[in-house]
Amino acid sequence: MARQPVARQTVARQVVASPVLVGRDEFLALAGRRLEDAATGRGHLLFVAGEAGIGKTRLVTSISRRAERLEFAVLRAAAFPGDAEATGGVLLDLAGDLRRAADAGWRDVGHALSARLRDPLAAQGDPHRQRRLLVQDLADLLCDLDPGRLLLVVLEDLHWADQLSLEVIGRVAVRLPGRATLMIGAYRSDELFPRTAMRQVRGRLLSQRVAEEIRLPRLTAAQTATLAGAVLGRRPTGSEVAAIHGRSDGIPLHVEELLAASGVPDTLADAVLVRARALDPGVRDIAAAAAVIGRSFDFDLLTAVAQDAPETVDRCLRELQSVYLVQAGADAATFDFRHALIRDALYADIALPRRRQLHERVARVAVERGYRDEFVSAHFDEAHLPGPAYWHALLAAREAAAASSHREALPLYRRAVRNLPDGSSPDFHATLLAALGAEAAAVDENAAAAEAYEEA
Repeated sequence: MARQPVARQTVARQVVASPVLVGRDEFLALAGRRLEDAATGRGHLLFVAGEAGIGKTRLVTSISRRAERLEFAVLRAAAFPGDAEATGGVLLDLAGDLRRAADAGWRDVGHALSARLRDPLAAQGDPHRQRRLLVQDLADLLCDLDPGRLLLVVLEDLHWADQLSLEVIGRVAVRLPGRATLMIGAYRSDELFPRTAMRQVRGRLLSQRVAEEIRLPRLTAAQTATLAGAVLGRRPTGSEVAAIHGRSDGIPLHVEELLAASGVPDTLADAVLVRARALDPGVRDIAAAAAVIGRSFDFDLLTAVAQDAPETVDRCLRELQSVYLVQAGADAATFDFRHALIRDALYADIALPRRRQLHERVARVAVERGYRDEFVSAHFDEAHLPGPAYWHALLAAREAAAASSHREALPLYRRAVRNLPDGSSPDFHATLLAALGAEAAAVDENAAAAEAYEEA
């Protein structure tokens, strides 16, 4: 079938994000009722689920704006790719938002939360007791926030969240009735693979009726037409709607990205790259460096990795924001790609040798600046530098295991084994495999545990 064309657009300045939220009225109404409940002291945990690009962040943003109009304070945190290996990653992000708050009491809670996460072994006793006390302490700290103050807590991308953060979220959720707090947790339903931490915690909280869940469906053809009209600023033709709906499968992000391109590319990645390739080479270089760092990135880290002047990086980021590839983060120094799929498309377009060079640069700058070992090891691994990848993975694995964060420790031990330097003694190799086996057994991956013990 011949491709149906749409009117050609100016790539560099085409409106990409729809100014209206389409097909989500019933979900906004439900969230509005939960905000009203929270305002009367009947707090709740609400999950927002859906596949990548379905509009979870847009919905949560609309809920946040409604909450602010009702005089709710809003706290935000998110998980990021690789956080499943980072013990307490979501809580650290939440602590950062608390430390930036105007309220001195909130800042105190943020500092206390960060300090407790930095010292997970503060309690005495066996590792299981230490873990239980750590979860309890962290939940208690969060519940030190005024229970009568109207509060919305937004937690995004929980499919990437670590076990400890999710355990604490679950512990806090049990206490929400009686507090003026609505907690919203968004996650990709298509990434809840077997044995992921979020899959298990979600199932338990829903079955115990501690939480409820909104599942966002794809847009119908009629809803796609409405969204296309909002982006194009005119009523689309029937052939345009058919082409866009057919290629987007009714996923809002795909609709917006396809409309932003000239004609209708076959995939979202094609649409993103059409827009990116219209940018100046220097801007594309900054986008590539940012994509290698990850979905979210820090201005200072990006500047060091790109080896450009801060003024140049700032100009490039403004250009990337103007074409809706990048958006400002929680503070002036952080940025996010508009969606993980956009970052993935830009990342995949980087030539492999250049990609490895950038990963190495990220890792070395991160070491200099004291970034966490799991972040550093992941970038050395992608750079194909097994020596430092092994060492930082081992440090991070041991730290996670000491805090009984077994789901975080397991992939780190696997990375350490994969990157074990040539010439390592057989005894040490066996010890490392035994440690991997112990972590696998702790999370009931019995076949993997048996394989590791046998190899050891």
